Amino acid sequence: MKKEKPIVFISARNCAAYIEECIAKLSSQTSKNFTILMVDDKSEDETYAIARVALEVYFPTRFLIFRNKERLGKAASAYKHLRKINAEFVAILDGDDYLIDNDILKQYEKYYELGYDVVWSNYSKGPDLVGHCKALDPRKKPRMQGWRTSHFFSFRHSLFLNIPEHYFQNDNKEWLLSACDQAIAYPILDQTRRYKFINKMTYFYRTNNPNSHHNWRPGDKEKFPLSSDHQRKNSSLVLSKTPMPLTNQMIAGTVPFQDLKDTEAFVEVLSA
Repeated sequence: MKKEKPIVFISARNCAAYIEECIAKLSSQTSKNFTILMVDDKSEDETYAIARVALEVYFPTRFLIFRNKERLGKAASAYKHLRKINAEFVAILDGDDYLIDNDILKQYEKYYELGYDVVWSNYSKGPDLVGHCKALDPRKKPRMQGWRTSHFFSFRHSLFLNIPEHYFQNDNKEWLLSACDQAIAYPILDQTRRYKFINKMTYFYRTNNPNSHHNWRPGDKEKFPLSSDHQRKNSSLVLSKTPMPLTNQMIAGTVPFQDLKDTEAFVEVLSA
């Protein structure tokens, strides 16, 4: 049976100043075993045109690119476009950010071969500015452990295909325009305890993009800052949704199962 390749999913909106760097640095990965799926979310600048040229230069036979006819947001873009392809796993990269570890995709591939269902790593925001990503305790429900898996989050494609569209929508069945990373991650994490955190900075998270949520002014009805009421409301909405059923438990004798035993042993030492 033919093994599907990994997909790097790039979502972008008004990233003309950054998208070429994102794609160029991705071409430096030591793994050449992946395809890029990029979605331009109806940008108002030259993001789509610049991205297409860069993809043709750096990945001439390994990309798909789509342009939404209307603004949908990252969650809807993922839901609609990731169903058009097959993949072993999907790794999410924002169009205004880039990878800083050239071996990270090869490491992700290794962990999927070992039986993990979700793999993520940490990020940098600049010199000495380390991201907040952490490991999750496999004995506990992920929704109860805080937001730990934000950047370069990856997951088995099959788990994503299980998710109904309402997990990416508000109560009015409108696609979420903020808290999209959480909307994607939590229903995937619900389904498995076979996840791996790589504790190093592999991803540069750009904080000076004026179009990023966290740089939009509070009170602007068309733009939603990271700390705005809109962002917090959608985050709460995502967390309040009924978790998807846990289907991929730890299996004794597998590599992911050892993470569970290591966690239990660590807690026993702390409790002694």
